[in-house]
Amino acid sequence: LEELMDNSKKLLKGLKELGIPMIVTEQYTKGLGPTVQEICECMGDSYHPYEKLTFSGICTEEINAAVKALGKKNILVCVLQSVIDLKAEGFNVLLVEDCIASRKPKDKDIAVKRAMGEGAFITSAEAALFELTCKNPPSKAFTARKTCSLSSRKSICISNPSCNTCRILLTMTSVTSDETPNTAVGRYSVPPTARICPTRMQ
Repeated sequence: LEELMDNSKKLLKGLKELGIPMIVTEQYTKGLGPTVQEICECMGDSYHPYEKLTFSGICTEEINAAVKALGKKNILVCVLQSVIDLKAEGFNVLLVEDCIASRKPKDKDIAVKRAMGEGAFITSAEAALFELTCKNPPSKAFTARKTCSLSSRKSICISNPSCNTCRILLTMTSVTSDETPNTAVGRYSVPPTARICPTRMQ
């Protein structure tokens, strides 16, 4: 549970710092209670929950309308039924695997496999934030990275050589003389420990 909370807080802080719109849902608040305080605090002013009684978020008309009003096609979600229905609605769905849990580990494994079968992209909190920071101005990206304590050691973003953020990430890494990146666009000498930026999956 501690790891789940840490990953969830890291992801939420990063999304908030990057200005990514968030829609919060709560399952049967009266019976199950509200969102835990630690999560609410991470969201700050973004915490305006929609209550739902259905397993799928978008089966609740108000939530469905809120999602569509965002005008986005890429959606980060944390539960299976919402994944299935969002895919059916034509959204690109990224399932943040280390921010979900189940009472039985096997149930989670089965749900993740089902989500993959439905066409969802499986990612982690850190990978999702790395991808998002690569698409933001360098100053905003590094503020988010610092806020979320994302490690940059031995990490190289090579997915988009024309991206200022990617170039800065290259200069931040510890490289030896034979691992120095080539400045020509699209050609880098990448050390064995480098991470490929998650944006390559697009």
